[in-house]
Amino acid sequence: MAQDYRVALIAIASNEGAYLAQFVFHHLRMGFAPIILITNNSEDDTAAMAARMAERLPDVHHLDGDPLREVFPLLDFQWRAYELAIYYIQSNRLQPDYVMALDVDEYWVPLTDDCSVSEYLNRHKGYDTYIFNWIIPFEDSANFSHSIVSEIKGVTLRPAKTIWRYGVRIKRANAHNVISEEIKREFVVSGATLFETRGRTVDHPERLGDGTVIHQMFRGMTEYVAMLLRGRPTDAMLFKTSTRDGYRSSFRNRKLIEVRIPVCVTKNWALEFGEWVNKIGLAEIIIASRLQVVARAERGLALYASLSEEERAPYANAFRFVDFDAVRAEIAELLADPDGRIARIP
Repeated sequence: MAQDYRVALIAIASNEGAYLAQFVFHHLRMGFAPIILITNNSEDDTAAMAARMAERLPDVHHLDGDPLREVFPLLDFQWRAYELAIYYIQSNRLQPDYVMALDVDEYWVPLTDDCSVSEYLNRHKGYDTYIFNWIIPFEDSANFSHSIVSEIKGVTLRPAKTIWRYGVRIKRANAHNVISEEIKREFVVSGATLFETRGRTVDHPERLGDGTVIHQMFRGMTEYVAMLLRGRPTDAMLFKTSTRDGYRSSFRNRKLIEVRIPVCVTKNWALEFGEWVNKIGLAEIIIASRLQVVARAERGLALYASLSEEERAPYANAFRFVDFDAVRAEIAELLADPDGRIARIP
C-alpha cells in the first residue's frame, strides 16, 4: 500500500527575488512540504517575497537568517542555517518523513512516471538516503528562463543532493549530504560510486537513473555576471569564484545527454506558474528583483573593468567565456523593453 511521504525542503535565499517564486511553486507542485525558506544578506525583496508566500501558503515558512551571520563564520553559515530549519521543524511539530536541502537554482525532478516526491519514494521504499546527481541544462541561456521542460539536454556532474530520513542524529554534514551512524541504506540514483565525503560521486555519471536535480548553474550571461557579484563567499572577495569555472564551462569537452521529464511534471507548468504568481500577488516583486539582477550585472561589469590586471587575477577564471559586449547588449535590450522579458512571467 502506498504511503503518503512528507518531505521537508530547506532553502537558503540571498538576493533570489527573481527566482524564489518559481522554486517554491515547482517544489510545492512536486509535493514537498513543509518548505522552509531562510533569507539573508539581500539587497532585493527576497525576504518580502518569502514572507508573503509564508503568509498565504500554509506549507511555506520563512525564517530570518541574518542574525546567524552575526554569530557564525560565513563558512559555517550554510549548515547552521539548516540546523535552524531543522530545529524549527522539530519545535513546530511539522513531522516530515524525510528532509532535503536545495539551493534556489536547483530543482528536483523524477525521470519516471512519478508525479510527486512521495510517489518516487514509494517506488524505492526502505532507504535512509536518496542521492541525486546534478544535471546542468544546456538550453537555459535566455535570461530569466526556466528548465521545467519535457526534454533536457545537459551534462551530468559529480556533485549530488540528498533526501535523508528525518530524525537521524547527524554527525557531520555538507551542502550535499549528511553523515550519520544511523544511516544504513543509501540509494545512489545514478548508480555511480560515492566519494568518501558522500557529497559527490567519484566520476561524472554516464546516466542519471530515475531522478535528478536540475542545477541552473549558468542561466543567461547577464544573470551569470550578476550572480558572480551576488554570491561573495567572504568579505575579502569581490566576486564568487569557488564554484564557477567560466560561463557555461561545463559544456566544453563534455558530451551532452538527454533526459525526459514526465508529462505530469511539465504539463501547463508555465501557465499555472503565472496564474499562481498573480493569485498570491508576487508579480511586482519578481519584476523589481529582475531589474535588480540587471543592475547588479551592470555593477559587476563596471567593477571588473575597474580592476588592474593583478587585481583581476583571482576572478579571471570565473569570467572566462563571458562576452562583455554581449552582456552590455543584453542589458540594453532588457532595459529598453521593461514590459518584455523582465515583465513576462515566467
